[in-house]
Amino acid sequence: MSMPILRPSEILYLQNSIVTSFRNGDDLLDTFSDLLNGYLTPEDIRVIAVFQWNGKWHVYNGHRRLFLYKALEECGVLDTIRVWEVRGSNIKWNTVHRQYTSKNGGHSIRVRGDATFEDRLEDIVSEWQNNTVTCQCPCHGGLVYDSDSDSEHYYDYDLYY
Repeated sequence: MSMPILRPSEILYLQNSIVTSFRNGDDLLDTFSDLLNGYLTPEDIRVIAVFQWNGKWHVYNGHRRLFLYKALEECGVLDTIRVWEVRGSNIKWNTVHRQYTSKNGGHSIRVRGDATFEDRLEDIVSEWQNNTVTCQCPCHGGLVYDSDSDSEHYYDYDLYY
């Protein structure tokens, strides 16, 4: 099995919808927040399985994880992920065809079971954006840091600008 590196936006969904928690009970939004704020990394989460179908990448296993990675990519904090490529006889086509419920070619997925999910997701992103500052000084070259942290970096605007 190969382990290619892909942009989450290159991978299509099979399913039409996902639920708001993982099988182990972890909340999707809590996990997203932890990833966004750097408490977790994609390496802390099981790799998603993908396969090629009609020349396009599709998620084989890991629709909720892919949803998180796509949201992180949209926030600009994640470019690529390592995936596990399923090939040939390892692909259970009857499962693929059964899971393929997407109504839009796999480009997006609906989160079911929580009418406030999208609003809460937007709140998490807004809070993160408000607490994240990009340092533009020459010594850090665009370093992103949490504005709530105890940063010892002080701006000397007269010196740099």
